[in-house]
Amino acid sequence: MTGDESAVSAESETAPRVTVLTGSPTEVELAAAHAVISAVLAEQHERGVERVEPPIDQWSSRAHALRQPLAPGPGAWAASRRMRG
Repeated sequence: MTGDESAVSAESETAPRVTVLTGSPTEVELAAAHAVISAVLAEQHERGVERVEPPIDQWSSRAHALRQPLAPGPGAWAASRRMRG
């Protein structure tokens, strides 16, 4: 491997990947979007802002499995009223 190849492979490992899902942007539009995103990330890094993780999807959360099972039947509503205090 030559020096040029190692520099390119090292750069490609650290460069963020961008995937275009819809549309067909030009190279100029992609470069502009990349410049804006890079500038925002660099500014956040300088200020020490931590990366914000997306919120947990409550539909896929396992916490709902910890809930007590429902017991429908005669007197169930009365029992729930007594639990409230």
